[in-house]
Amino acid sequence: MSKQTKITTDKAMKIAKEQGYEFSGFVLVNDKGERAIVENGAVRHLSNEEMWELMHSPVEEE
Repeated sequence: MSKQTKITTDKAMKIAKEQGYEFSGFVLVNDKGERAIVENGAVRHLSNEEMWELMHSPVEEE
């Protein structure tokens, strides 16, 4: 298991345990950094740039 995968797994397990979340899908990554988010029968493909924007853009408060 790569260091990044271990960090992600540990963080996900902590969130699931402490906040009551369940696992419902997967995020896959290829060698170009592109992602495929899979949940049930749905798949969303994101470029590396789109994924970075999703994870790092500021969250607007209402």
